Amino acid sequence: MRVKINYAIDLEEVPKIVSELLDKINKNCETIQNNLHQCKNLVADENMLKTIRKITNMREELLKIDECLDDCGNILTGYQSTILAENSREHMSELGYPVEKNEEIHEKNES
Repeated sequence: MRVKINYAIDLEEVPKIVSELLDKINKNCETIQNNLHQCKNLVADENMLKTIRKITNMREELLKIDECLDDCGNILTGYQSTILAENSREHMSELGYPVEKNEEIHEKNES
């Protein structure tokens, strides 16, 4: 069973965390590439049952990779939105407009 988890990190850590996830995905893709090569050899040796098992395992791993890529995209979308919102608040403040801080917005949302 697969579950989603949420946890808070500092905004500056987001690119590092996503980079680590992408490294993990890359290693899994390399493993799949090696398994594909093995499958070609197994088919040549007419070992179809083992080939079928390997193909099934690779497809399951590809689903996990897809989920992780989706997570990375969602994380980066949230990160980019946060950066843009912060830049917008800073710009508005520089122009002399009153701007609410993140803490004030959060407190209003909790009310």
